[in-house]
Amino acid sequence: MKAILRTVLPRTAGSLVLGAGAGVLAASFALQGSAGWGWVLLGGVGTALSIALVPVTHRVLAVHHVTAYGLPGVKLPSAPQAWVPSVLAGASLLGTAAILNAGWSMLWWILWLATVGAAIAGVGAYAFWLARQRGRRWPAVQKALDGYGPVFLIYTGRKDGGAYQIEQWLGPLKELQLPFAVVTRHNEAADALRKRPALAGIPLIACLNTAELDKVISPTVRAVFYVNSVASNINMVSYRHLTHVYLGHGDSDKEISAHPVHAMYDKIFVAGQAAIERYHAHNVLIPKEKFAVVGRPQLRGVRPGPRKRGPDEPLTVLYAPTWLGYNNASTLSSLELAGPFIQRLLDQGVRVLFRPHPFSVRTPAERRLVAAVDELLIRSGSGHMKSAEGRNADLVELFNASDALITDVSSVLVDYTATDKPIGVIAGPQEDLAGRYPSLQAAQLLFRPEELDLLLGSARQGRNPRRDLGSAYQSQSGSFDDAVWEVLAARPAA
Repeated sequence: MKAILRTVLPRTAGSLVLGAGAGVLAASFALQGSAGWGWVLLGGVGTALSIALVPVTHRVLAVHHVTAYGLPGVKLPSAPQAWVPSVLAGASLLGTAAILNAGWSMLWWILWLATVGAAIAGVGAYAFWLARQRGRRWPAVQKALDGYGPVFLIYTGRKDGGAYQIEQWLGPLKELQLPFAVVTRHNEAADALRKRPALAGIPLIACLNTAELDKVISPTVRAVFYVNSVASNINMVSYRHLTHVYLGHGDSDKEISAHPVHAMYDKIFVAGQAAIERYHAHNVLIPKEKFAVVGRPQLRGVRPGPRKRGPDEPLTVLYAPTWLGYNNASTLSSLELAGPFIQRLLDQGVRVLFRPHPFSVRTPAERRLVAAVDELLIRSGSGHMKSAEGRNADLVELFNASDALITDVSSVLVDYTATDKPIGVIAGPQEDLAGRYPSLQAAQLLFRPEELDLLLGSARQGRNPRRDLGSAYQSQSGSFDDAVWEVLAARPAA
């Protein structure tokens, strides 16, 4: 019970107190309407000051805390509890409501407003103290990092850390058996990554400004690897004595896979020749010596060819849609169209493995679409993999456990070509899809659910009629290990 309380209370205390304060205050305003607008105005001022405590306090507690995990010999104080700002604001709202209900004199209002002002001033003083402490704690982090001696860094500027983007490269990078660290630009990112089992034992350091980036560039660091195209990458790329390598987080025909900003990196690791041609097709002119064809080292465990099924084992299809995207060019998800296609699979006794994109939990619309697919699988009976399990499942294991794939324009499509199994893509109303997205040539376009029958027939026969069209996406000769070693040897440590 104590363990449950320690887990639940910190997560709910702020919301409960803030909610209670807001509710009581709303009732108080309603009751005070007849007492004159002067009281309501004073209550509004108190409310505004109360609400101001939330972002101010949160910023103080988050920004000025030094976040570094996994460094030998370094144990920094834990970050202040995230519920503190909400509790302060909620208590302040309750105080405002109490004064309104009691009808106290102007003197009480002045005293109360002075108390709130003193609280804000206290937060400011605490910020100043934390800033000084942050400066004093960095030398310990820097000394430990220099002693650890990372040979390269993984950089992510995403506020959520981009865990899935980092984790797909951890296996190949760990196999090099070289010390490395992960650098984030937000404390929240480091806190989130710390919870990921795959990152256990790897140093994580948050650098909130460029001055702190200086401190993590140890003399042993030779290269920096980038797993996404966040704008803050340019801050790290400015360290020109290092070699900067763009890894990305999947090879696909999405616009981010051939973005002009990639030209700022010293090296661009690509899966195959098709990726290089994609840049040229989008008029992104990058010198050929910047490219290194490394294949997809994450797919080393893929077993190509037909899967051996038991005599009574059903056909298994992996449905792995991408997310809804952030603009028109990246809106390529089939989730809105998936229902009839999934139902067709279920009607034919197919086992479905459902793996939505990690970002498909971000908006209510996407969560509803994912839930709709889950509902179809639940109604069909047991044996299917729903989104909760599939989202965290290892992609290579899902590839090996399936007989065919249904997906969209995404890196999953390109990666699945390594299995030599049939691929289907649910097609929307867009015209000339295969012309716009060349990777679709390796898949069967599905405009109607009935067209699934041809895909399932190929899967049952253990053949992939489009196997030759996927060969350009998978290098058979490029070596990721050799490419990394070449990068690390290109520029000696300072």
